[in-house]
Amino acid sequence: AARLTGAQMQMIEIAKALYWHAKIIIMDEPTAALGLDEARALHKVIRDLAKVGVSVIYISHALEEALELAHNVTVLRDGHVVACRAANSLTREELVHMMVGRHVGIVERPVVSTEAGEGVLQVEDLSWGRRVRNASFTLRRGEIVGLAGLVGSGRSELAWTLCGLARPTAGIIRVRGRPVKLHSPRAALRNGIAYLSENRKDEGLFLQLSLITNLTISVIGRITGALGLVIRQREVSEAKELMERFAIMATSPKAKMQTLSGGNQQRTLIARLVNTNPDILIFDEPTKGVDVGAIEAIHKTIRDLAAEGKAVLVISSYLPEVMALSDRVIVMRSGEIVANLSSAEVTEDKVVAAAFG
Repeated sequence: AARLTGAQMQMIEIAKALYWHAKIIIMDEPTAALGLDEARALHKVIRDLAKVGVSVIYISHALEEALELAHNVTVLRDGHVVACRAANSLTREELVHMMVGRHVGIVERPVVSTEAGEGVLQVEDLSWGRRVRNASFTLRRGEIVGLAGLVGSGRSELAWTLCGLARPTAGIIRVRGRPVKLHSPRAALRNGIAYLSENRKDEGLFLQLSLITNLTISVIGRITGALGLVIRQREVSEAKELMERFAIMATSPKAKMQTLSGGNQQRTLIARLVNTNPDILIFDEPTKGVDVGAIEAIHKTIRDLAAEGKAVLVISSYLPEVMALSDRVIVMRSGEIVANLSSAEVTEDKVVAAAFG
């Protein structure tokens, strides 16, 4: 099972729950790692279960699917039930307002010229076996490029080749015009490339360690003295500054990472990456499994980074997010880049058509 994809693991977990013929099934973010086809298949299973008398408690941040599937919706905020309504009496906007206590929406980014900044990352005919094939594109300063496609299309695998987690079998990666060999994440960081994994708990965070350690570990050279020992005052000062800048909520900088909410965990990871001062940031599912308020904050952070002149690549399975954030959208299918659309050209139909072929 360890060799399966995240989506396949999720489907096995769901199948295991169904196998025991439970009368009540609690599904916590069941489609978070699933592609569109897999999610639709699960939705059909849930509807069939309801028809034969099984009760399903469906916990989700995906508001559209919650409204589509549920008969009744219960909204929690700060540990309290704030509403319990029939799903067909709610709109998405009303649901969001109840969740965060104020109006929140995906704010579209103004259309900007992608020629405004110089190219800082050039990828030429990059391949990694059959997972990524002949990928070519450019990232420019101040630009947000969305990377769309179905689960398994090669989006994450392309990101791995750019951040040193996978060695390409062909092609060239240029950073600021210079060819580079990225054989490790450390090499990528040295070249100004930072990567946010879609799996923060297994691949990003040290859950048993403190918030302060998680925030400062990537810049440990800045907080150590001549003997290589951590200077506590520097460490605390660095951590508090990041907590304030990225609105990370915790009882203390010493709190264990596992005690923080998903949104605060994600903001911690982003803060750690930004603190290394990279020129190029790759975000893989940056808002996966976080609440609506945290999504708004993360989107603002991504826009602010682009405004500072960073080049940003955003991989997301949520198409409205890709379209709202991006200056350009690249679409992948079966390991290949099949479309490269400017913000003026992007429509949901075009992206979906390219993703499905």
